Amino acid sequence: MPETTVGDAPRCLEAGALGIGENHTQPGGRQLAIELISSGRVTHLFVELAHMHYGKPLENAQEIADQGGDIDAVQMAAPSGNLHQENPIPLSRVIATALTQKVKVHLADHIVMAYHAEDFARRHDSIREAFRTVTEQSPDAAVQAVDERCAGCLLLWGGAHFEKKYALDKYIVNLPFIKMG
Repeated sequence: MPETTVGDAPRCLEAGALGIGENHTQPGGRQLAIELISSGRVTHLFVELAHMHYGKPLENAQEIADQGGDIDAVQMAAPSGNLHQENPIPLSRVIATALTQKVKVHLADHIVMAYHAEDFARRHDSIREAFRTVTEQSPDAAVQAVDERCAGCLLLWGGAHFEKKYALDKYIVNLPFIKMG
């Protein structure tokens, strides 16, 4: 599916999944994710972190959220990654918002998490398989983004993941996405 607009985000999430291609150093994509989560439209948040590296901090943050911890306490425990710390909205804030709103958070990136064109295919295979598992889609068919099982799934990734021949919307078929500056 082609690139879409912020105004179409609610409709996209009602029909299936939505991707946000953020600029990691600018707050726009993360602010949009927080707004969509806070609106109650998001049921699953997929983020650009590998479970192998950040699974334990996510479990700790989830436990604090489950015990009624406030968003600041959850954010302190939540994974943020170690890149792009200059963004005024830390990834941990997006994750904490999701956890305190009872949104499931999935660390869906491949362990390689490197920025090389040849790594995008491996990373996107990992994202697709995590998405397939969460949305309970058949391993024998292409993974679809527009499906009732995908409603409310939000994927927050860097904008480069929605470009060129390895674009994420080629791995998750019909994935509408918004590129944020």
